[in-house]
Amino acid sequence: MNLKRKHHFVSQFYLKSWYNNVEKIIVWDGDKTFPSLTKSIAYEKDLYKLTPLTSYQISFFEEHLRQMSLDNTSTYNYVIRNILVIHNGFNFLDTIENNCSEEIVDLKKKFSFNFLEDKFAVEEAEFSKVIKKIILKPKSKISLYDYYALIHFFVFQLFKTPRKINRFLDVNQQSPIFKGLDFTQPELRSYTLLFIQCLSERAHTSLISRLYSIKIYNNISDINFITSDDPCFNQKFDENEFFVQLPISPKVMIELVANPYEEEYIKSMTAYFKFHKKEADNIILTEPLVTFHELEQTEVIELNKKIFENKDRFVYAQTISDIDSIN
Repeated sequence: MNLKRKHHFVSQFYLKSWYNNVEKIIVWDGDKTFPSLTKSIAYEKDLYKLTPLTSYQISFFEEHLRQMSLDNTSTYNYVIRNILVIHNGFNFLDTIENNCSEEIVDLKKKFSFNFLEDKFAVEEAEFSKVIKKIILKPKSKISLYDYYALIHFFVFQLFKTPRKINRFLDVNQQSPIFKGLDFTQPELRSYTLLFIQCLSERAHTSLISRLYSIKIYNNISDINFITSDDPCFNQKFDENEFFVQLPISPKVMIELVANPYEEEYIKSMTAYFKFHKKEADNIILTEPLVTFHELEQTEVIELNKKIFENKDRFVYAQTISDIDSIN
């Protein structure tokens, strides 16, 4: 049975952009540096493990989503709802005597450890194409389809790190609405993971509906961008503002920022894009929705310092000299 227990919270395809000429990435913990393969870093064992929720917890979860207006997300209706049906199935099997066949036990384990990791792998395959295109040619033409994929990547990476998950978990642990529900720690973590999936879709669709601008920065200096185990940095988000920067290679960074459009123009453009969604590959976006910029060495070093400040535990770089430049 293939159990996936090394759950990568920073995509390996993303980190491989920092491989040096011996196909290793430099890892720095703020003290010492060492070379590594991407498969050996930016993962946590069982990070996305789904422990089955009880029937009562499932009912509470569904009501929670309704109160947060998250029950109309496609993630809930086409993914999470099916997960909850399977959880209820496991609960039913637990009530039957002599139900612990080897096949059932294996099925439970595979579902628990693999489901979210497999879901993320499918999503990565979609937006990795546009990321690689921009890395190879930073001033590539960006289609509406590419734009949707880039917004997805920002949100995807922002919400899947241990630090973000633990922040949501801390909020749930302290919330009075969870008192008396008899959550075990694994059950509450599972609940939190499922909730985050729906919330991240809402963030994704909100950014698209507000036509956030994407800025693509080409690093023309001799110093490379570094990245980290929490690669979205300079994060600012509340009800009125969302801003985040993300290096996607040693030479390219992307930025998500509110656009300068008037509200009526945003509505008309989103309606146009929605109507032509099937032709998204053929609609090429221009300024100010997508803009291109260049960065000099001083600017790169300052950004690298902010990337370092935002790290959870580790910084990743292509060369040791890139790390030395911020010391």
